[in-house]
Amino acid sequence: TAFTWLKTKVKLSDQMTRFMLERANYDLRLVRDAAMKLDIVKTEITSATISAVLDEQPKLSFVDALFALDKKSAMSSITGYEDLDQLIGLLDARLELAGTVHDMQLEHRPTPDIRKALGKMAWYIDHLVPIAKHYNHHRRLSIRRHLAEIDELQRSGERIGLLESLVLAW
Repeated sequence: TAFTWLKTKVKLSDQMTRFMLERANYDLRLVRDAAMKLDIVKTEITSATISAVLDEQPKLSFVDALFALDKKSAMSSITGYEDLDQLIGLLDARLELAGTVHDMQLEHRPTPDIRKALGKMAWYIDHLVPIAKHYNHHRRLSIRRHLAEIDELQRSGERIGLLESLVLAW
């Protein structure tokens, strides 16, 4: 069964295993991808952690490509995002995480301190540590301005080329 299969992928309590399957609507591809991320979490996995991982899944390749500064991959992974507000929120939240890691690295803070500061998003630290150096205060500010411009354009009815301009400006 899916329950037994998931238990072999990641160490979860029975309650959290059921929660994860139900939260993902038994989409096993989604569950598999989330389980790989959850497998690196060192603390007890909660429903908030599972939800955070699952909420990001559909846009992960585009977002990851942007943050890795891989514009070619980001451009090729642009698909019809129907909820641009949600994507902008996700990008802003991820930018905040990258900024936290960047600032803590400048302070020479150890990884356990950074992991603690990330809270329920601590599972994402392995992705953030190598790229955080690119997200100083000025770059984050510039990206946030562009996100605000895109938000304003889409609210005024513009739909064409918004994500492409984001990639170019990133």
